[in-house]
Amino acid sequence: ILGACSLLLGLLGFRVRCVCYSEYLTQRDHGSFKDLFSAFGVEKAVTYSTITSYSRDLVAAKGDLAQLTIDLLQGSNLRESSGHPQQAAPRNSGTAGSCTSDAFASAALQPKALCDTLRPAPDAENILLVDEVDVLFGQDFYGETYNQVALVEVSEVRAILINIWDHRSLMKFPIKLICMVRESAEYKSLINKFPDWTPFFEAEISAMCYDLQKFEEPRYIYDAGIDCIGYPVMDGYRYD
Repeated sequence: ILGACSLLLGLLGFRVRCVCYSEYLTQRDHGSFKDLFSAFGVEKAVTYSTITSYSRDLVAAKGDLAQLTIDLLQGSNLRESSGHPQQAAPRNSGTAGSCTSDAFASAALQPKALCDTLRPAPDAENILLVDEVDVLFGQDFYGETYNQVALVEVSEVRAILINIWDHRSLMKFPIKLICMVRESAEYKSLINKFPDWTPFFEAEISAMCYDLQKFEEPRYIYDAGIDCIGYPVMDGYRYD
């Protein structure tokens, strides 16, 4: 049903986003309809993705927040950042297609002609279709936030992480572990490098020391091929 709706809405000039919680189901359903979308010329108007990917794209449309966060931390000029938000395209007040009923009728029995007649306009309105909507309104999605990660590669941070792990025998004494880290040369070097962010680093290091008590939760896997730890997200694993 969603595939047929996506096709019809694409022909009417809308840009359609069909989302699902499952990567497997998303790829399967798109694979079932991609030839039909292509035959009617709406393959660029219809996009299938997971809910998480859709959230990521919504955020990216307003700028590269991860890069902006890194620039902010490093004191760079945010206006010169590659993640500067772009102006959103204006929305149509009505149906996004530019086709008349006569043109639609004359092309109705000719798919190729219909494709050429009904094309999504650059400012076409977007329509969101949700598969497995009961999962969307479950505890894993509804009311939750999409949290991005900005990877800042600082040698001192890596050294602090290794130091905490090497002293995991102190996991039941987090206060002692925190004091030990704050006295380390790596921590002092980090604070000297980012003096304006001292409260942030103090809070994060405290959280790391306390979280060490439950580092095996939630369950995770180690992928030796990419040398990364992955955590379960719905029916797959995320490594970022």
